[in-house]
Amino acid sequence: MSVLVLGSVGCGITLRTLKAARTEMADLGVRDGRIYLMEIKLDGTAGVNQVREYVSANPSYVHVAATATSASRNPYNLAFWDITYACDGRNGQSSATMPAVVVLDKNCRPIYYASYHTFDQNRLRAALSGYAGSFSDVDAGAFYEEAVNWAVSGNITVGTSDTRFSPTRSCTHAQILTFLWRAMGEPRNSQYVPPAWVGVQPGNFAYDALGWAYAKGMLTNLSANGGPDGSCTRAQAMDYIWAAFGRPQGGSAGFSDIPAGMYYADAVSWAVDLGITNGTNAARNEFSPDTVCNRGTIVTFLHRAFVEEVRVK
Repeated sequence: MSVLVLGSVGCGITLRTLKAARTEMADLGVRDGRIYLMEIKLDGTAGVNQVREYVSANPSYVHVAATATSASRNPYNLAFWDITYACDGRNGQSSATMPAVVVLDKNCRPIYYASYHTFDQNRLRAALSGYAGSFSDVDAGAFYEEAVNWAVSGNITVGTSDTRFSPTRSCTHAQILTFLWRAMGEPRNSQYVPPAWVGVQPGNFAYDALGWAYAKGMLTNLSANGGPDGSCTRAQAMDYIWAAFGRPQGGSAGFSDIPAGMYYADAVSWAVDLGITNGTNAARNEFSPDTVCNRGTIVTFLHRAFVEEVRVK
């Protein structure tokens, strides 16, 4: 299933449409879905920057920019115009207007389409609801429920079967780094090659993620911590997230079970101040750094790291 959003970079409605689609997909737990933003770059640098900033902060969809060298060659007057006109005409409008949103099923057949004149978020949700997924082992109200929906709809991870997510299953370093790499938008570069000592070959699910992590200096402690297939602890997972965000300094949180000087101390302190975690006990003075990070916990950490609205206070 695909959601196509076609819009001008100077149009704030484009951003609202993107946010609506992303919100509904996450809330419904849509599986195997992808959001594609197709923008028209003809509105000046202010509009370009606005959309690109949103894309950078929300890497859960594919971003395609169409550059027009002149008004006559504007994609809006070509294929994009045809699509938006079709959306409007089928919905009672007499002229094409941007942005347009089209929901395609797995066979690329449109199941919902609208321009901004006729866009209805409730109808969008109804179209997406047929792809909503629920896992039998993700209980309603579980601390990781919303994070699981977010991670699955954003293609950060999938279930361990069609009906199970396995939130308590332990994660390896390779798995967590792969989840993080996907949340970052799957950055690729010819220089992102994992070192030989990591022991993974091209084609391995974690190859690109480990190459990226190595280039970012994130594998310093990997060998001592069991290598890619070793179990990854909560502290180690947080250290990876902190490194991916540029190792920002600051944070005054202190936990009784994190000795001063531990390599992950700054990462955990930063995470507490940001609202990614608040500890593991009622008194909020323990972090359980050596507990192996499970699937439910890592998607929760990532959800809070990338989505400000869900962070703990």
